[in-house]
Amino acid sequence: MITKWKKHMLQELPGVFSGIHKKANKDSEKLIEELYRQIGQLKVELDWLKKNLNNCVEQKYVHI
Repeated sequence: MITKWKKHMLQELPGVFSGIHKKANKDSEKLIEELYRQIGQLKVELDWLKKNLNNCVEQKYVHI
């Protein structure tokens, strides 16, 4: 187990000091922000569609 950790550490050590992980974290954060923004937009659109669908169905029953 310790040998496995040591091997992993030696592979990752150069990236720790070069800032590769910071860039990867920033990219991940930007992606997560964009996905949450899209989820919010889709939720608003879905709520709008549900509301208008209910109004449309009610108007059809009134005209029958």
